[in-house]
Amino acid sequence: MPTSATYMNVFYVKKDTAPPVIADLQDDATYYLNTSGAKYNVDFYDYGIGVSTAQYLVSYSSTNPLNTIIVPWTNIFSGSPQQSWTTDWEVNFNQLQEWATNYVSVRCYDGLGYPATGYAVFSVFKDTTPPSVASPLSPTNNHLTAAQTINFDWSDASDLTSGVEFYRLSVSTRSNFNPIYWSTDIINSSVISDMLPTNTYYWKVISKDKAGN
Repeated sequence: MPTSATYMNVFYVKKDTAPPVIADLQDDATYYLNTSGAKYNVDFYDYGIGVSTAQYLVSYSSTNPLNTIIVPWTNIFSGSPQQSWTTDWEVNFNQLQEWATNYVSVRCYDGLGYPATGYAVFSVFKDTTPPSVASPLSPTNNHLTAAQTINFDWSDASDLTSGVEFYRLSVSTRSNFNPIYWSTDIINSSVISDMLPTNTYYWKVISKDKAGN
């Protein structure tokens, strides 16, 4: 008589042909930086074997990133496959360039090597150069007046990267500006303030760009 034996659940197979997923959760498309430390919210998921590697690349073209590389493919993370990577991450600030828009592309691989790529997902402006000096025009040095309303005016500053965002006008009764008697941040190149005619005042204006220089 023939005999037989059966073994149940000897092994199993999981099928995974889907690539991982890149999720861009950035609040804005463009960032101005004057120092390192900024973190970016682009996440990576894989619902099969798991995502094992994620990388970023920086280029100065959004339409042809692979031929205009500023920073080559650089690991964001690499290791054992996991379902998701949601930790915010940085780019190498020292490698970014001021002369160009830094377009950041990303790619990731799952544990089977399936890739997903997003080109020019967001962009970064590196700006470590302060704007030009805004020179005081009016009132002139040693200007004598009894008026309590004074019109302050200065030459416009310029900034070729992120652009001038505002001016900071400060007034003090001391030449070292300690303490500050009155200060304000404004966009226009003139402002009116009430002053005490019995005091001697010193004033200065500082230009600030969108990167914080």
